[in-house]
Amino acid sequence: MTPYQAPDPYDPNMPAAYLPQGFLPPVQPITGADYDPYTDPLVPPPNMGVSGWFDRVGGVLKRSWKSIAGILAVTHVLPGLLFTLAVGVLTAVFAASMVSNLSTYNTSSRRGELPFDGGVFVLVILAAIVVGLISYMIQMVGYAGATYATTREAAGIPVRLGEALGYGFRRGMGLFGWQLLVGLLCVVAVLLCFLPALYVIPATALVGPIFLFERQRPLARSFEIFNRNLGRVLGRLALVLVALIVGSILTNLVESVVQAVVGGGVGGLSGGNSDAVEALSLGAGAIVAVLFSTIIQLPITMVQFAGILVTYTEQRGHEGANTARLVAELN
Repeated sequence: MTPYQAPDPYDPNMPAAYLPQGFLPPVQPITGADYDPYTDPLVPPPNMGVSGWFDRVGGVLKRSWKSIAGILAVTHVLPGLLFTLAVGVLTAVFAASMVSNLSTYNTSSRRGELPFDGGVFVLVILAAIVVGLISYMIQMVGYAGATYATTREAAGIPVRLGEALGYGFRRGMGLFGWQLLVGLLCVVAVLLCFLPALYVIPATALVGPIFLFERQRPLARSFEIFNRNLGRVLGRLALVLVALIVGSILTNLVESVVQAVVGGGVGGLSGGNSDAVEALSLGAGAIVAVLFSTIIQLPITMVQFAGILVTYTEQRGHEGANTARLVAELN
């Protein structure tokens, strides 16, 4: 009996019906003697420049957009919507506390002053910080899961949503801790002087993929890569920044239009019913506008994710890494 031999997905004469269904193999083998760095699906070759970067970013989005969109919808858009609603409710509680005391102020010697409840304000701020940290933690789970799915799909390995999210939960907590440290470092740099922040922010941009792939010294390694390849890394991050700026302008425009349609302007509060209705209308308009902008942010976040990931893989390509090695490192 002839032993079974698995079909070769790279054989151009092999009928499609005999190939594994559900995913396509990479255009060229990613390991072995036939490996060609110019066709690596995730790692740009060292001498292709920015064209190789653009090609790999486009390849990531074309090949893995369904996985990335699904993961980010669950871990970025949904928590963002819940965070927006939570902040809206907390703001409404604070506003209701102010409005409830407004009639008392209008009939007292302090007429015309806006009441301020410091205790309620502090509770609202603390609750918003807690909700924001939880939302950010979930986003890091999504970032890790999207990295896992994108890398394996680049090697022709199918990835289920649950599998990617499982990986994200395993690695996302550690990633959250490092990114929180990066955020605090950037805040300190901004407070000390704005110029150091212009260095610290891009120098720490690769902490996420370094933590997921290399697992050691992500902060120091990010500074090391940035300092050694300053022009190349800074140029790629500048392209990502341009995409973010364009996306921010678009979302702000949509948010302003929606808020103007739903909410309208508001005058000074005087305690009358019309003012209360106007204030509620403004709050509803703001919430709906932010909900729309959160959804619009999904494709922008996808571009940002792909850009930073390929910026990292490009630097690893200069060190001899390829897609097969990156897949092995994730595992």
